[in-house]
Amino acid sequence: MEKALNSILSNDEHISSLVSGRISIMKRDESFPAITFEKTGRTQERDTTGRPIGVIQSSMQIISIAKTYKEAKTISDLIAAKLEGLNGNNFGIKILLTVQNDESSNQLLEPDITEITLDYTFYHN
Repeated sequence: MEKALNSILSNDEHISSLVSGRISIMKRDESFPAITFEKTGRTQERDTTGRPIGVIQSSMQIISIAKTYKEAKTISDLIAAKLEGLNGNNFGIKILLTVQNDESSNQLLEPDITEITLDYTFYHN
C-alpha cells in the first residue's frame, strides 16, 4: 500500500509541485515543505482455516510539513481532495475505498515547522 500511496501523491502535479517532490515513506525531509507517511495498521478477516479472505484495511498517517500553518494546511487540503472517493489500481493494488478518520495539527519548535496529520483507512485487495 505504501508504494501505491507514494505513486498517487507523487503523480499529482499540484501536490508534487508544492513540495518539490519531497514525498517519502517514514522519513522526515530536511527541507520544507514536504510530505511523509507511514502505515500504522493492517487488518484482514480470516476464514476458519486461517486463510485471509475479504478486503484488506490499511491504516495510514499522512503528514504535511511546512514552515507555516497556512502552507501545511494547503498541502493537507490537496491531499484530502486527491484521496476523497479514490478508487482504482495502483502498483497492482486495487483501492476500493478511502476514508479519512481524523486530522490533527502540531507546531514543532525545533525546527520551527507545522505538521498536519491526516489519518486514513484504505480498503483494498
